[in-house]
Amino acid sequence: MENVRTLYQDSLTFDHIYLTDPAYSRCLTVADNVQHLLARWYYGYTSRQNRSDEEIIAIVTTACIESTKISQSTASRNILTITSLDKDISIRNRVSNPTWITASPYMTEQDVYCCFLHYANWTDVFLVLPQPGARQWLHLISRTLLASLKLCGIRVTGSQIVGTPSLLRNFVRESRVILFLAETYSFRNLLLEASAMNIMEGEHVLIVAEDFRDTNITRNTSTYSPFWFHCVNNSRLQGVSCRDTSGHERSWRT
Repeated sequence: MENVRTLYQDSLTFDHIYLTDPAYSRCLTVADNVQHLLARWYYGYTSRQNRSDEEIIAIVTTACIESTKISQSTASRNILTITSLDKDISIRNRVSNPTWITASPYMTEQDVYCCFLHYANWTDVFLVLPQPGARQWLHLISRTLLASLKLCGIRVTGSQIVGTPSLLRNFVRESRVILFLAETYSFRNLLLEASAMNIMEGEHVLIVAEDFRDTNITRNTSTYSPFWFHCVNNSRLQGVSCRDTSGHERSWRT
């Protein structure tokens, strides 16, 4: 802020405050409470009697998964919203997100799924969801993927939590493509069940995301990003390329 004030001291005056709450320390809790946090600040700030009509308000944040929630609050109030990390495919919709821009150069996980499915011309998918105790990023992706797929023209025909006895029977009735979003160790059990039901003969496709350490994002090697895909029992798709979190081209092959 000191650099900004020095650079624009002759034309603009900058001031800032931090909107935070120690009670919200995880992405999911921030996303669930960010609109309340913004509203509590906004109505208190705009009710000041000495506030100038020439003031311009902007929300600047890295964000985790709460950007869409922030944009919902700021769009109706015409507040510029700038995120430096989080983004969503819905940012392209200037009707629902007219004031949201991002400085992030990376594709979202949802963008990669959409790219992958469109390349293979798969427009109907069935989602296998993680169990409640699964890792957080699995729930983050599952939570946002449904809306993102609809926006990019992919129809979700159904979804069930991994381990549900009727899962594969429902899948066969509703789709030919599974997106497996649960823990990868449970994928083998699903394959064994699929083989026993004779649905591994080339007509159906099971897609699983394999997480890997991505040190391009962080030096914390315990951080994973779900960007490798494996297609099981797919005779048509030879390969597909999308950009990964580091901005490099990645290819998936059967």
